[in-house]
Amino acid sequence: MWIRCCSLTLLVVFTATRLPTALAEDAAARTVVDKGIKAMGPAEALAKYKADAWKARGRMTMMGQTLPYTCEYMFQGPGRFRFVMDGEFGGQKIRITAAGAEGKAWEQAAGQVRDMPEPKLKEFNHNIYTIWVSMLTPLQDPAFRLTSLGDVKSIDGKTQTGVKVSREGQRDVSLFFDKSTGLLTRSLTRVMDEFSNKEVTQEVVFSDYKNKDGVMQFGKMTILRDGKPFIEEEIFDQKGLEKLEEALFKKP
Repeated sequence: MWIRCCSLTLLVVFTATRLPTALAEDAAARTVVDKGIKAMGPAEALAKYKADAWKARGRMTMMGQTLPYTCEYMFQGPGRFRFVMDGEFGGQKIRITAAGAEGKAWEQAAGQVRDMPEPKLKEFNHNIYTIWVSMLTPLQDPAFRLTSLGDVKSIDGKTQTGVKVSREGQRDVSLFFDKSTGLLTRSLTRVMDEFSNKEVTQEVVFSDYKNKDGVMQFGKMTILRDGKPFIEEEIFDQKGLEKLEEALFKKP
């Protein structure tokens, strides 16, 4: 993911000898993403709604504990995201609400509301960006640079094709697609774990796809951090929206 170079001479030689291959890989990456978009559904169905809302039943594993919760999500690309989570932590029921738009965000819990502090805001916005990228259609914008990562085998033995997504000012996100169906199967990126305060690799696995109103939507999502279970969710009540109202993002 990071290019290291020992000398300017070596860099020039490498570039001169590998340029045709690099261009071919970029073209291959574009083909993979285009196939992934087509696998989701026809263009008219994908373009019908600008925002999405869904609910989830999940469980979070942290500090040796597994905590069940329910959550309602709302998203509108490129940068609007809101969730309301209800769970039981330490024997007490709690509701957590967070919302972000235009790079700013706030959070509410236990009757307290505050602007999201750095570096938490930075990670929140990166997760919004990762959601946006994983919707695939934004990748048609030439501001994204796509690079082929080749084929890999998944745990269940299926072949996946990888594409690295780069954009100025953003961390890289790697996407992997089922080579047979073209559907997105997982994403990889680096995040700061809020519990250990360490940078980790976050892997999001998408599964249990079903056709809903002409669009293929995943029904289960699993998040791993450095290969360890973090979040498992069952998705339901998905629906498309024309837009998200401004009031949803105003701090109470």
